[in-house]
Amino acid sequence: MTKKQQSYEQALAELQGIVEAIENGQTSIDDLEVQVKRASELLQYCKGRLEGTTLTLNQLFE
Repeated sequence: MTKKQQSYEQALAELQGIVEAIENGQTSIDDLEVQVKRASELLQYCKGRLEGTTLTLNQLFE
């Protein structure tokens, strides 16, 4: 994953913070590439957790 293991909620909160900073113009051009890459990592992580949970739930209810 990334720097350290995060919960889904922590990853989502970090992602929301990055998006908010970019939307509000609080991210410098120098940091933009780094922030976009981090956001991509977080999106992949969150998507994976959601897909895993969905799969588990579907198996339980079959």
